[in-house]
Amino acid sequence: MAGEDSGRGDHQPDDWTTLDDIADSESVEVECSAHLAAPETCDGWGETVDLDEPAYVEDGRLFLPGFSWTCPECGNPHSFRIDGVEVSNLV
Repeated sequence: MAGEDSGRGDHQPDDWTTLDDIADSESVEVECSAHLAAPETCDGWGETVDLDEPAYVEDGRLFLPGFSWTCPECGNPHSFRIDGVEVSNLV
């Protein structure tokens, strides 16, 4: 049926934030994602980060000039929510 999720994870509401929505942002809301898998390691640090230059997307990857990909609370070096989008700098 139209509008139904096929169960393959391909249903995406129109209001979901995408990487392209974040591109050109000069500041972003950042939250460490380590607490989702291991709540004892982090309280879910988060803050607004002012970028050195606007965010951009290149080859499907999000770049945040001036953002250090390390949580200051737990040391998580790669898994964050950026403006609500789960991202990782693992390649």
